[in-house]
Amino acid sequence: MNDLLPGMRLGAYEIISKLGAGGMSCVYKAHKDGAPVALKVISLSETASLVDSLRWEAEIGAKIGFHSNLVEIRDYAESEGLGYLCMEFIDGNNVDDIIMQERIQRKEKIGIRLALGIARDVALGLQHMHDRNIIHRDVKPTNLLLNDRVKLFDYGIAFDLDRNLPKSREGIIMGTEGFIPFEYFQSNDSHPPGDVFSLGISLYLMLAKKVPFRDDHDWIQELHYNYPHKTDFLREKSVPEPVQAVCLKAIEKCLDNRYRSAAEFAEDLDRLLDNL
Repeated sequence: MNDLLPGMRLGAYEIISKLGAGGMSCVYKAHKDGAPVALKVISLSETASLVDSLRWEAEIGAKIGFHSNLVEIRDYAESEGLGYLCMEFIDGNNVDDIIMQERIQRKEKIGIRLALGIARDVALGLQHMHDRNIIHRDVKPTNLLLNDRVKLFDYGIAFDLDRNLPKSREGIIMGTEGFIPFEYFQSNDSHPPGDVFSLGISLYLMLAKKVPFRDDHDWIQELHYNYPHKTDFLREKSVPEPVQAVCLKAIEKCLDNRYRSAAEFAEDLDRLLDNL
């Protein structure tokens, strides 16, 4: 797909600039009636699964509706051989990029209070999704946009419990390495505590500036043993023990020991924020 240039029009939208690309799609800043929006654009000639994923994201966005900590999906259309998803425009960076900047500049940008606030707000957004029987399945810092507030986005692999869709091929586990809960390797059943786990790993990364395993190539084995080194990295960053306890409860391998809902996780994060 050729890049869309500033000033070009796509349906009701005027292209302003390219924001980025991922997979086979591109994201643009655009204007509609003078107001900024983000457009995720894909060629309809791409493989059916990629096009279906964008259409699915539009369906999921409509079911989610509005929440202040979720990027709003506003429209989906197809024209000129392109499919394009209109989303709320967020003028900010994703949390993963901010953590990378911290490493490069050796200057903390996300302290403990901000990390807890981000996790609390995302947990509230997740609870909104879970109340509508939608599981995100790809919560990670790359999918958290931060400006004056944090917003979770990218619903392309979200699961609708009401319709038991989308179907996954046998042996295919949806999600991102390092953020997938242990139980997903035993069953393809998606559930709210799975999203809690992924958010817990994201919080851990914000606090420790690294994920809770020593070997990137052997993270599944370390997950099997419930991340034996998980407290070490938090202690190295002098994370207070009450904060450690909440973070580690969210990433427990055993479901019985993990937060059962995003709302429960948010309540404990709120309590920590009140006492910092």
